[in-house]
Amino acid sequence: MKTLLSIVTLGVLAVSTQVSAAVHTISLKKVDETPEATLQRYANTGSYIAQKYFGANTIDQLDTLQQQVVPLNADGSASFGVPISNFMNAQYYGEIEIGSPAQTFKVVFDTGSSNLWVPSAECSSIACFFHTKYDHSQSSSYKANGTDFSIRYGSGSLEGYLSQDTLNVGGIQIDGQQFAEATKEPGLTFAFGRFDGILGLGYDTISVLGVVPPFYHMVNKKLVDEPVFSFYLTDTNKDSGDGEMVLGGYNKDHFEGELQWANVRRKGYWEVDLEKVSFGDDEIKLDNTGAAIDTGSSLLVVPTTLAELINKKIGAKKNFAGQYTVECSTVPSLPPFTLQFGGKNYKLDAEDYILNVQGQCISGFMGMDIPEPLGPIWIIGDVFLRKFYSVYDLGKNRNLEERDMSTIRASNIAKGFGGQYIVECSTFSKLPQFTLQLGGKDYTLDAEDYILNIQGICLSGFTGVGVSESGSSIWIIGNVFLRKFYSVFDLGKNGIGFAKAL
Repeated sequence: MKTLLSIVTLGVLAVSTQVSAAVHTISLKKVDETPEATLQRYANTGSYIAQKYFGANTIDQLDTLQQQVVPLNADGSASFGVPISNFMNAQYYGEIEIGSPAQTFKVVFDTGSSNLWVPSAECSSIACFFHTKYDHSQSSSYKANGTDFSIRYGSGSLEGYLSQDTLNVGGIQIDGQQFAEATKEPGLTFAFGRFDGILGLGYDTISVLGVVPPFYHMVNKKLVDEPVFSFYLTDTNKDSGDGEMVLGGYNKDHFEGELQWANVRRKGYWEVDLEKVSFGDDEIKLDNTGAAIDTGSSLLVVPTTLAELINKKIGAKKNFAGQYTVECSTVPSLPPFTLQFGGKNYKLDAEDYILNVQGQCISGFMGMDIPEPLGPIWIIGDVFLRKFYSVYDLGKNRNLEERDMSTIRASNIAKGFGGQYIVECSTFSKLPQFTLQLGGKDYTLDAEDYILNIQGICLSGFTGVGVSESGSSIWIIGNVFLRKFYSVFDLGKNGIGFAKAL
């Protein structure tokens, strides 16, 4: 039985009215792949994400792109509303039908985006030859629209146009659903994707061209009992059968205990406040950080610095394919990793966050930095969702979280992952200045200079190293200081000059 995570949006909680519609269940299949293919899929996670969401000119830039999830604007910022799911790396799919007579497609049910699209019979891209294509000329219920449609990806744009036809999802029929026929799918990553298309379950606020998402139609037309859907993702390593998505409710047979809810912080993704994380006895309290609960991603995508610290802590080493691997024999001794949403703690044991693929153990933590205003945001994928049943409540705008755990905080500064010192970001204004005197002159650093804010995690700029000789000592003054003070190094006069940088 699973404990669970539920999701809802911000707003007044209302009493729901029962209607004659039913609860509908869709079976979710996990990709049938060889161990070699599984390892390759995990190895390519960064490439898949970059291919789909990062606005690069060429795929040759992937070494840099792997540090990013979404397209950046010219000023280096990231816009809110772009799809965040690494769906080409997803493991679970279901079937939908479009048209009359029905044409069947395998799709990812994706909480990280909001549009429905499938390949068009008019598509001539290599990727389209590997997937089922929609032929509107064979559907009597098709209605032309023709509005140009595009989503920007790493090596170009997925392009096509809008059409309208009958959609059937798990026995729920939606007449006149608008969706995109993709006539151009860029890059080989789409060709190797296991799915034909995507059915987005995010908020309508991020839907391209303002197209009404299918689940909104189900709610508005009272085709489901409640404005709720839920996911149960199985672990094939444990031979637990197919997963399922329930439209209009949830299945109590797939979890234990009571649902715990957390409010959605921004209507777009199913994003909640990530309040703190802990790894064993180490804890970090986070400031203004989101967590997108994403059924279209496989791993836990966290800030790069933190991913490196965690992977170092668990003894993971990067292999030739760029994956972090650990000795399988060490897994039982590794500490739990806990995330807190809505004041509730959700604990992942090592067997949850370490992926065992035919005797090879891979870390489920992947590092990527997502800049403002979209970030800082973590992407919480299937590593988490296999352990926690998740419920998404569109009517009440909330997310579900889980158990309580005692707070370890002893002061505003605590030793964090990898031995680094972590500061609560909210204490900045209360911290004192730090002044060094060099050559008879004072050089003052404010807290914002000596505290490093990395994706909402605030690290102390001070580290202790014993360096001494003959009773004397030496301090090493690095970029924490040099970012504030312009420095001149004079080899002729053997001196260093400083002035406040502009």
